[in-house]
Amino acid sequence: FVGEKDYAEQPAIIGSTSEIIQWADHMEIRTIGDLNALKSHSSEQSDFALHSEFRQDMKISDITNMVLKRGTIRLICIAGPTSSGKTTFATKLSMCLRNHGLKAIP
Repeated sequence: FVGEKDYAEQPAIIGSTSEIIQWADHMEIRTIGDLNALKSHSSEQSDFALHSEFRQDMKISDITNMVLKRGTIRLICIAGPTSSGKTTFATKLSMCLRNHGLKAIP
């Protein structure tokens, strides 16, 4: 049992979770069943994948702008479950940072 004194609010995590729920709601994907129901014979699946990639690209741009604004970031940690795209995300982020003249290693 974790006592109340052990709890530390994590606003970044809560904000990130709220944001993804809002985006999924906007995309009308509220459950795994909704995702599975996308028609494979139409453009629904590929359109959803493209929307997801565009969203990730916007997040990478946002992170790059935060790094440029702060100027002294030396380490960015990326966490997630196995096969969730951490390496791909790190590679894309490092490429974006390098395009802005920063030294970045995925």
